[in-house]
Amino acid sequence: LPDLEDAGFFARRRVAGELERRARGEAEALDEDDQQLLDRYVEATFVPPERFDALARERAEAARNYLVETQGLPAERVQAQTEVSRGKPGVVLAFGAAEGGP
Repeated sequence: LPDLEDAGFFARRRVAGELERRARGEAEALDEDDQQLLDRYVEATFVPPERFDALARERAEAARNYLVETQGLPAERVQAQTEVSRGKPGVVLAFGAAEGGP
């Protein structure tokens, strides 16, 4: 976590611990003060745009692979496309008919 003015040792440890739990899929709710501190940490952390682009591609491919491998959709009929937006983070999922479909 980046150094932030007036971020106490124990608050920093609580937030870091919560981030570790979230990484394991065991998220808990932070109290209001710790959530505000986490928001400040997020704002103070620079993430290069290329990293977001790579994450978008990985997620799109994971969704595509899930549909092909678990739902039996033909691989040639499922495409993963990413359009990166520099606004607020979010996910858009769209379905459409391909040419030559039934």
